Amino acid sequence: MEETQLNEHAATIEKLTRAIAQQPRCGKNYLERGKQHYDACNYTTALDDFCRAIERDPENAESYYWRGLVYYKLRDYGAALVNLSCAIEQCPDHSESYYWRGVAYYAVKDDEAALDDFSRVLELRPGDGDTAALRGIVHIRLGSYDAALEDFFRALHQRPENADLYLVRAIALIKQHDSEAALANLSYALHLHPTSSEVYALRGILHHHLNDYTTALDDLTRAIEIDPDHADTYRWRGRVYHTLRNYAAARDDYTRAIDDYNGTDPQGESYYERGKTHIKMGRYASAFKDFLHGFILRANTRRPD
Repeated sequence: MEETQLNEHAATIEKLTRAIAQQPRCGKNYLERGKQHYDACNYTTALDDFCRAIERDPENAESYYWRGLVYYKLRDYGAALVNLSCAIEQCPDHSESYYWRGVAYYAVKDDEAALDDFSRVLELRPGDGDTAALRGIVHIRLGSYDAALEDFFRALHQRPENADLYLVRAIALIKQHDSEAALANLSYALHLHPTSSEVYALRGILHHHLNDYTTALDDLTRAIEIDPDHADTYRWRGRVYHTLRNYAAARDDYTRAIDDYNGTDPQGESYYERGKTHIKMGRYASAFKDFLHGFILRANTRRPD
């Protein structure tokens, strides 16, 4: 936040603080001061003001809405859901309460509930492209790819130059095994956003699945040039190098992925893949160590019955 804005917030907060001193039972002043603290990203202080506002006026839906937002920012999703639900109960047509409750449900992976809330937002605000995009992403998580594509089409009608929308639509198309359309969307996303490492990486992975290894290598290398600290991209480029029998380069990429994962490699896959590369290089002792590391990581992430 710029210094001018900070000064404006400080002046408004000072004014509201004086008003609170004069009318300590007025919840509205606490609510308005809490909003100022929220805008300044002082979430803990904002939370205190919203709690005081609710103590003084427990029927004010707006206070529950703002307290729900603060809890969301503090990643207390359970409390966010409770407060946003209170806001909706008191004001059932407040679209923003549904929107943020949907976002909170999405955060806790309650996709069905998120879908219901985003659908309600679109009933209240039919032209909301951002909500249509979010609902599309939820549809992908639920495996409803046709519905996801409909939502992304709806969102793109509102925001045709948004590269991220072409990216998520490409993901839905990949799920439907429409590789040609997915590639077209990824390429257009790069036309709109030429420095997106995420799009280059996904297009490279797709080229890998299509056995176009040279193009895959080019895309994954470009992704790494843009974002040199993304472990997954090194792991995928390592796979391409391995397929092309450039085992030394594959080993180096798997090693970089292992370093960047720093023990968080999903299922220890980079260790297993580097181990297979070591075998191709005749380095059997190193391969055994990698397989052992991979086995330990996989065992540590196994969920109990």
